Amino acid sequence: MLAWPALSLLKKQYPDSTITVLIPSYTKPIAEVCPSIDNIIIDDQHKGTIADALHLSKKLNQYDFDASISLYSEMRTSLALWLSRIPRRIGPATKLAQLFLNKKLKQKRSSSQKPEYEYNLDLIRHFISLNTDTAVDTPQPPYLQFDALEITTLRKNYTNENNIDASKKLIF
Repeated sequence: MLAWPALSLLKKQYPDSTITVLIPSYTKPIAEVCPSIDNIIIDDQHKGTIADALHLSKKLNQYDFDASISLYSEMRTSLALWLSRIPRRIGPATKLAQLFLNKKLKQKRSSSQKPEYEYNLDLIRHFISLNTDTAVDTPQPPYLQFDALEITTLRKNYTNENNIDASKKLIF
């Protein structure tokens, strides 16, 4: 969820782009409902070996990405991006993994000077500035919305399944 504002800004800035995320399988259900994500690549290999990074790079090579934006700096993933020869590899200049990135942004995330999602937005703004584009206004929450009919249907099904008086307030 901390990536959603950044993904929303990226999609608003470049609406014709294809945004693919590399995520662990346990986050797939939330990624599938994110309106800013076009494709999902599942990555559950976290052994941290060079062979593992090579395997991931082969997987990424299939997509011929123009750029990558790493919201989180991690050695294995950064190495795989470099091995994949993705031309523009953007990410935080914070850990050793930055050696494999070629367009870095210095961030002091460990000092927690702002919320995590703000650091992610900064990386997207950095990418936009590297493209010499003028940034659009940052989209505002909520990032996930449901239409009224869907909410009414969900509420009705929930109250029926749980024998709750539909006229009562539901509090979670």
